[in-house]
Amino acid sequence: MGKVTSRMIAAHANVSPSTVSRYLNRSSFIEKEKVQAIENAMSELGYEQKKSLTQAAARTMVIGVLSPSYDSNHVTSIFAGMNRAVSKHVYRINVEVSNYEIDRERRILKDMVAKKVDGMIVIGSFLSEKEISQLLKGVPTLIFGTPALSTNNHGEKRLPQLSMDNELGAYLAVNHLIQKGHRKIVHLRGPKDNSDADARYSGFVRAMESAGLSVDHDLVIWGDFDSEKSSQAIRRLVSNNHEFTAIFTCNDESAFGAMHGLYREGLNVPKDIALIGYDDMPLSSYTVPPLTTVRLPFEKMGELSIAYILDLISGNKPKYKMPTMQLIIREST
Repeated sequence: MGKVTSRMIAAHANVSPSTVSRYLNRSSFIEKEKVQAIENAMSELGYEQKKSLTQAAARTMVIGVLSPSYDSNHVTSIFAGMNRAVSKHVYRINVEVSNYEIDRERRILKDMVAKKVDGMIVIGSFLSEKEISQLLKGVPTLIFGTPALSTNNHGEKRLPQLSMDNELGAYLAVNHLIQKGHRKIVHLRGPKDNSDADARYSGFVRAMESAGLSVDHDLVIWGDFDSEKSSQAIRRLVSNNHEFTAIFTCNDESAFGAMHGLYREGLNVPKDIALIGYDDMPLSSYTVPPLTTVRLPFEKMGELSIAYILDLISGNKPKYKMPTMQLIIREST
């Protein structure tokens, strides 16, 4: 096939050539159904946007994605969902990672603006929403999850956000332990000032208080989402003769560490201590015993984020049902 023209796209999508032109140049609002028809036509015809320097407002058909890393299990799952969703559209994604460096985040966001991406998805940022908004200068932006630092929230929501209810997930996990008869429950917390960790702690507290149980703050210890730190923290707890019968960890990495620490102290899961994690990493099915945990639908969230940002780019109001998290009961409880 030769050069794909706007008239060819219009005929394929059953819309007028002027509607295609307005879509490409973002010159006015277009109904969501027509946007989808145009994008499907562009994808099926193999259209590639050749934007001239004078077309400052024209679409580049690129979505920028900023992530703190490539190598964490949940980010890998998010990317898989994004790739599956974007493959159905003419858009492509440009992924950059900050390696948890806040200055690098700023540079990447400025670079994305210079590249004139049509939209931006920001995963687990360490910047405040206000600063993200200022750096992106009006580029349609979706915050995936909550900002990593709870000190950056300030209760203000300047940008659209796609996030899961971590407080509810933790509540479900701890309530499961309580229903199994546990009353002295350890909580291995995530890093200080981390939004997800704070929400999961709140869910732990709500579950305890809803059951009429007081929170023993000697049993709330720092695991920092880290296996080694969690193992050491649990071993200190045991060696200091603190009494407990169950552990709720802030993520599965901490659960793996807790399991190791209990083993080193001669304690058995779940005979002596019940253990529940959070995330449902692939390895969670293969620990001994297999780990009870909260499954977060990261791939579905990745897919949903693409649909959401495409709506924002086209000026449509996103309206989606959030995928639900699940309590996966295995043998560690």
